[in-house]
Amino acid sequence: MDIADLYAQYDFAKLEEETAALFPEWNISFQELFTQIVSGEGMQLLKDIALQFLDKLANEIGGMKYLLVTLLFIGILSAVFTNLTGIFENRQLSDCGFYFTYLILIIFLIRICTQVFQIAKGSLETIVTFMRLFLPTYFLTVGAAGGSVSALGFYQIFMMAVYGVEILLMGFILPIIGCYMILNVVNGIWEEEKLSLMIRLIKKSIRMILKVLITLVSGTGLIQSMITPVIDTAKMELIQKSVSAMPGLGDIAGGAAQILLGSAVLIKNAAGILLLVLLAIICAIPLCKLLVITALLKLSAAMMGIAADKRMTNCTNKIGDGVMMLFQTTLTSFTFFLILVSLVAFTTNRGF
Repeated sequence: MDIADLYAQYDFAKLEEETAALFPEWNISFQELFTQIVSGEGMQLLKDIALQFLDKLANEIGGMKYLLVTLLFIGILSAVFTNLTGIFENRQLSDCGFYFTYLILIIFLIRICTQVFQIAKGSLETIVTFMRLFLPTYFLTVGAAGGSVSALGFYQIFMMAVYGVEILLMGFILPIIGCYMILNVVNGIWEEEKLSLMIRLIKKSIRMILKVLITLVSGTGLIQSMITPVIDTAKMELIQKSVSAMPGLGDIAGGAAQILLGSAVLIKNAAGILLLVLLAIICAIPLCKLLVITALLKLSAAMMGIAADKRMTNCTNKIGDGVMMLFQTTLTSFTFFLILVSLVAFTTNRGF
């Protein structure tokens, strides 16, 4: 059976049609990528994908220059108002100058917060949709190579991770990060920064929750990998020994079973690599955009600190921390499935 027949047998063509909407700007052929992975010649296609990624990333970064320029302009404007109003003894005039520039900064930062929030949310939604579409096809290959018990057990863990991303990350973590950003904007109104302790608590809590989720998913997957593949391996060895014991045809049947099993493992591993490559494509651009926006906010805060008011500098810097938490949340969702696919691929190879 050639690779095209294998592609059709596991219904990858239907999967490609269903997931085409998730890759509207990418020139990717699932069948070509799957064929080259199975043949061990996927490096050239991966290079082409990397070139597409760099081109798209350059275009995205090119449109972010205004962010740094605008923040620096607001910082300069704040310094001008502060220095001019400082000449007069009237404190109220100086406060009016600060609040005027701080209002401009708030408007701009809220716009940035809205954009990055949509980037992170859209990325998580795409990951969830893609995994729901790909998992049935992938676990057909796992069932053929690793056995039904392994396929069912790991499928349950994958679905737990999918619902965890959907409920915990999208429904809980993202709104909390949004509150974190808003609190930082409000905190800059007071010179005493009265909300600092609350903001610090939220930041530490989010990071702890993400670490606990990674540990929970990884630990559950590891425990599952220590149990279910052993059950399937014992069953398969019993069947192979029974077949090999048949007079006359035992050796031929045993060899054919080994060949079929090796082919199933190859297809399963190729499907796993395909899953990870496509998942990385989904996450790559959003993750890089969030990372670049974080870097620009941090750089702007550092340069604004030379002359601008401390509260404006702190607010910009803390918004950068919020964008970094969105980056960490999106990266965590990708890491869930990276770990699980690696565990499935390694523990269901049956010695191959």
